[in-house]
Amino acid sequence: MRECGSKEGRWKELCTFWREQKCYEFEVQTQADDYPFPFKMLRGKWSVDAVNENETTIHMRFDLQFKNKVVGWFLYPIMKFQFMKVCETLLDNWQASVER
Repeated sequence: MRECGSKEGRWKELCTFWREQKCYEFEVQTQADDYPFPFKMLRGKWSVDAVNENETTIHMRFDLQFKNKVVGWFLYPIMKFQFMKVCETLLDNWQASVER
């Protein structure tokens, strides 16, 4: 379990699968009273595959359900765009850290 946060609020993520240097799966505790986002369910999987000696591919998959399906139809395109930017920033930061 880890606690995460952003300007929107704080939440907890439970690790549901771990394979060292290969894969990490988690489920966000969306039922908490103070959970700041409109998701009924959110889980993710991050995995790493070596392409060759100098390249690695990182795969990220997120499964989610909105608390309100109608609101979800309108929010999904906006949130997908915003979340892609967040993921790109995370990956850029990790790359910079590795290269230091």
